[in-house]
Amino acid sequence: MTSIEELQLDVEELNRLLLTAERTKVKNLLTNEIKQCEQTIARGSRQPTVTESNDAHVLQAVATVKPEKYYRDISNYAWDQSDKFMKIYVSLSDVAGSATITKDNITTEFTDKSFRLRLENVSDKNYQCHVGFLWGKIIPADCYYKLKSDSVLLMLKKAEEKKTWAFVTEREGKEDKKKKSKLNAGDAKDKDPNEGLMGMLQQMYNDGDDEMKRTIAKSWSESRNKTPDLGM
Repeated sequence: MTSIEELQLDVEELNRLLLTAERTKVKNLLTNEIKQCEQTIARGSRQPTVTESNDAHVLQAVATVKPEKYYRDISNYAWDQSDKFMKIYVSLSDVAGSATITKDNITTEFTDKSFRLRLENVSDKNYQCHVGFLWGKIIPADCYYKLKSDSVLLMLKKAEEKKTWAFVTEREGKEDKKKKSKLNAGDAKDKDPNEGLMGMLQQMYNDGDDEMKRTIAKSWSESRNKTPDLGM
């Protein structure tokens, strides 16, 4: 197997990893590595070396290889929802500038737990917004997009209608849960341990009969009036 073929396999594997990556830094690292491999493939296709005449068919195959396109990542978007759809708004102001975007620039891909929006040939650049591990499932065949003057609206059809999504992705839900756990842990750490006991005694007093109330009141009074033993 030639080095060009090895690089092509690397590019295919890196693209598969890119489809499942969530973190922006990881996506950027994978994208940069893909770009470097594609540049090496392109250089190899322009400067082939033939040592034997029967390698002509190999050179012809290499010459027809088209490098994978490089896409700039779009990580910011707004969202809203209805009973039937999760709505994703991808702004075009930071992407297009003065360029005009039409439906010819746009492609979309949907799975039951992800979506990908691609904007191609926008001022000679390509962009994509890829989000995986959605908070809920969607129906790919019923998803679509609307091109607006300043944004692209992705309509994600909910698999469960009337189910409210708390977040767009599962990761956001996990991060919110961790944040709440830390806040609750901080509250528990700062709380006076005697408060729990006093609250329990107060509840027992409120719910108890007259004898229980007298017993609790007597114990409370004795504990407050007790003089510490100083060894005198």
